[in-house]
Amino acid sequence: MQFFGKGEYSGDVVNFSSQDGFMVSITTYQQSNFNHDRHSHDNTHISFVLHGGCAEKKKNPYERLPGKITYYHSGEPHQVTNVAARSKHINIEIEPAFFRAQQLSENDLFDAMSENPDAKFLMLDIYRELVDDDDYSGYSIHSHILNLVHRTTKFRTNHEKPLWVNIVKEHLHDNWRLNTSLLELASVAKVHPVTISRYFPKYLGCTLGQYMRKIKVEKSLSLIKAAHSSLTGVAYECGFSDQSHFIRNFKNLTGFLPAHYRQL
Repeated sequence: MQFFGKGEYSGDVVNFSSQDGFMVSITTYQQSNFNHDRHSHDNTHISFVLHGGCAEKKKNPYERLPGKITYYHSGEPHQVTNVAARSKHINIEIEPAFFRAQQLSENDLFDAMSENPDAKFLMLDIYRELVDDDDYSGYSIHSHILNLVHRTTKFRTNHEKPLWVNIVKEHLHDNWRLNTSLLELASVAKVHPVTISRYFPKYLGCTLGQYMRKIKVEKSLSLIKAAHSSLTGVAYECGFSDQSHFIRNFKNLTGFLPAHYRQL
């Protein structure tokens, strides 16, 4: 098995920024030229598929499609077994010193990112800065990394979070295509509707309506990249009343117009 050091991947690194215990990069993969050997990385890293994708294997095989985040623990063996044409990933590599400085463990970040829709939007913010690459990009990337870490961990670690919060969140994720009513959520969680409206921002960092929009836009990231999907069809499949409403929310959360994101 191969062991990859800092900044080493099975694809080609084309843009990168490194500072203060982390490195961010854009990595491309070609069908005719990728490292298919089983390997692990010295450092923890997070990878977001921007275009294309690949098939991989840890203990079991899985697919990495556009819009998906995959988390790799330091030293975790995995293998790329196939690559789609023109695959492009955003990678964040985190050194142990960064975790110590932020008083976090690898598992804190892994668990937090797996349930927070903001994580994907922050990955796209980082991508824009890598591509722009001006005198201020390094500062912005540093800020985005800290924002990613603290927003995801705060999202997860509020020890006073009541049971109804997780029930509401799970119901929203399971029924993301629907425009679920406040009364329905209150019935499912067995609390008063006013309780949800008043305290949802305290535990999730945004209003109930904003959170519902985030889930729908997050789900659209994969659908937009599907060749057979029209943007109008994606808007309706994600529960937006019309395409203009979808475009406005997508731009606000990702910084891209849906058509531009499809072309990345």
